[in-house]
This record gives sequence, structure tokens and C-alpha cells, in this order.
Amino acid sequence: MTAGPFPREIRHLHRKRFLRIRYDEWNPAGEHVVVCVHGLTQNRLHFEPLAGRLARRYRVLAVDLPGRGESDSLDDPADYGYPLYEAVLSSLVARSGAATVDWIGISLGGLLGIRLAAAAASPIRRLVLNDIGPFVPRAGRVEGADVYGAGPRFPDLDAAIRWHKTHRAEIGPMTDADWARVTRWSLVPDGAGFRLHTDPAIWANTGHAQAGDIDLWAEWDRIAQPTLVVWGQESRLLRAGEIAGMTTRGPRAEVHEVPGVGHPPPFIAEDILERVERFLD
Repeated sequence: MTAGPFPREIRHLHRKRFLRIRYDEWNPAGEHVVVCVHGLTQNRLHFEPLAGRLARRYRVLAVDLPGRGESDSLDDPADYGYPLYEAVLSSLVARSGAATVDWIGISLGGLLGIRLAAAAASPIRRLVLNDIGPFVPRAGRVEGADVYGAGPRFPDLDAAIRWHKTHRAEIGPMTDADWARVTRWSLVPDGAGFRLHTDPAIWANTGHAQAGDIDLWAEWDRIAQPTLVVWGQESRLLRAGEIAGMTTRGPRAEVHEVPGVGHPPPFIAEDILERVERFLD
């Protein structure tokens, strides 16, 4: 029987305040650790189908970054960015006690994986990126600022599902049951209804919402770890030109293409789950 998920937390010191960082641990007895890091507007629950599958063989840690899920939000929105995220994730790896880990990152979680895999003496053994690469155009990133920054609220689950089908249509097509599942992952109770789990102040950080293109090609060229890219072919953040470079430079990544889907393909479809599991094995 698969063990987990078990709720865990670490306390990370930031600006004279200990932040409570929530993560789930699957299969604590597993010998090798897999770290799962979500996208900008996601949380640890977006890894449930994949983590449950991998936990048959691995110890899996799925984390809520600051300002998401059940982790603490920040007092100063300007602190949402790479330095804090990388410090928190380094604390998580240290807490695991593992000498090496496999890394699965969706969007922002993948960018953090690229940066950390490129660092000297990196603990990352294998790298899985969900619909993200070393170059991200500004235009593809700012589209979500107005949608998420407004902090939408919903009177009931049906209204939240309709909102997700409208504003997140690119991650489909999916069954109604899967849309309901993805929507539930993204909500927390709020009075008589629900709100998104993400701190709206994240979008006030110009590092995410207003800055220029992201260019990590120099980091990409330093990566030697085996790398798999899950690519939604309709993605607005990962384009065919970047895929071509990612397969010929740096780690010369393997690519699993998902036709008819944009950014990012959910870790739900059987072909995606099977491909990630096979890559790690």
C-alpha cells in the first residue's frame, strides 16, 4: 500500500520571521527522494496523481511555495522571487537528508530547477520540466496578471469550475471530472464561498508581472543532468524554437509532446504520468 501523503512543514527564517512552509511527504521509507515544485499560481496538490504513482518506488516531497496553498504569505510582495524560493527549497532538500534528489518542476518550479541544476555541486540527479525552458517571453507571462491579481472569489464550486474553464482553457481538453479536480486543487474556503489559494500580492512583484523576458540559456548550457521536458504544443511560454535549442544544447533534453494542450499540461493524463515515471526509472 502506498504510504501518504503525510502533512509536513519546515520553518524557514526570512527577514526576522519564521515562515511556515507546508509540504506533503509520500512513502517516507523510500530510498530516493523526488522533489516536486509547482507553477506560479499552483500548489502542492497539482502533483497528487503523479506523486501517488511515483510513491510506489520513491519518497516524494511536494511543497507549497510561500504565498501558495498552506504556506505563509509574505509581508512584502517584493520578496516573492528566486532568492527566497531557492532558499526555501534548499531548506527542504536539507530537511530530506538526501545527498541527491530528482526534481520535477511545473513552469516556475521548472525555472527554479534549471537554476539549481546549473549550480556547482547541485544535488539534482535528474530534471523534469513541465512546459518551461530557459527562455520565457514576457508577453506570455503578463497575461495572467489581470486575471489572478484581481483575487477572484466564487460563491460555489460550480462557479469556480466555470471560471477555470474560461481562464485556464489552454490546459484542456479534460473531462468534467478532471476540471472539477483541478479546480478543487486551486481553492480555499472564503466565508460563504471560495477564493484562489494564491496570494494576489504575488502579482505586485515586478519580477514576475512586468519585467522583461527570462533568459537562462547560460544556466541551461551548464546543466549535465539527464533532463525530460513535457511540452504542451500550444504553449504560450515554451515555443518550438526553444524546444529545438533545448534538445541540442546543455543536457540535450528528451521531449514528451502533448498535442492540443497549452501551458502547462496537467499531471493527469496517463501518457504523461507513464513517461515521467519511465524517465526517472
